[in-house]
Amino acid sequence: MTTIYDIASKANVSKSTVSRVLNHHPYVSEKNKQKVWQVIEELNYTPNALARSFRFMRNKTIAVIIPNLYHSFFSLLASGISKELRAQGYKTVISESFYNAENEKVILEMLKFKEIEGIILCSIENDWEFIEEYLNYGPIVLCNEFHEEATIPVICYDERGATAEALNHLLNQGHTRIGFCYDVSDSPLQKMRQESYEQFRDHDFQETKKWFYPECFTIKDGMNVVKNLVKHPQNDRPTALFTGNDYVAAGVIKELKQRGLDVPREFGVIGYDDHQICLATHPTISTIHIPIDQLGVYTAKTLIKTLSENKPLQREVKTFEGKLIIREST
Repeated sequence: MTTIYDIASKANVSKSTVSRVLNHHPYVSEKNKQKVWQVIEELNYTPNALARSFRFMRNKTIAVIIPNLYHSFFSLLASGISKELRAQGYKTVISESFYNAENEKVILEMLKFKEIEGIILCSIENDWEFIEEYLNYGPIVLCNEFHEEATIPVICYDERGATAEALNHLLNQGHTRIGFCYDVSDSPLQKMRQESYEQFRDHDFQETKKWFYPECFTIKDGMNVVKNLVKHPQNDRPTALFTGNDYVAAGVIKELKQRGLDVPREFGVIGYDDHQICLATHPTISTIHIPIDQLGVYTAKTLIKTLSENKPLQREVKTFEGKLIIREST
């Protein structure tokens, strides 16, 4: 019996191209369409209508795209989403994009071919115009991400407010030279943190880009930040750091202590997320608490409601508030 693998092989195209032709999907060149249909006629191939119909039945599977599972924020977020989806009778496919646009595209293609019913996008790697095309095939919801032009539900937290709260606390502690650690510079949410940081120029606050430390994800990255800043004279380096996450903060504290600098007397440190590691360091870490569970549950419920009501997606921005937790590092 002839299969689509046979057709793909003889037409010298991919299996997915054959599937697109059979299902009359766009994004197939006219040349490839002609090649595939010619081989179909030669092999006298008749698609199994019953088998094809199963592709369009509800499979109650949702894809959750996160940058990586290594970062505990994303593993906790994915877990919270998955628990709520499971409670509502849905299965979850968790996919790591590793901040790569092609990896994200693979999951978007799954939506096109009805292998999944919807997508929860926890980071954006492709242009919005590209992602928007896939709304023709199923619902997509943004979680822990923001985009001004997105025409879909956006669930995030107040980055600007949280950053302002952290910086105000450090200013009240007497710090005017405050460094800033972040992960990827092109993330809309990270840009919000930077914008909030830059707005503090009106205070007695020495904002300078040379105290910006990008690509900070891990404990080791935090240690490297300190190794970098101590190369500068004491009057030309920060006396406090607002870090992008608690693991970076832990690395900063570890390296400062190894170099004999007292935290918080000589150097203040604020983390982000409020993970358990904040309680395991000495001193314990002041941080911004993010309600990760609420973020995940609300996102899952939003997508499920969209699927059950079968209504067109509309832009709705739900913002959760962060909260400053003051501990021993400030």
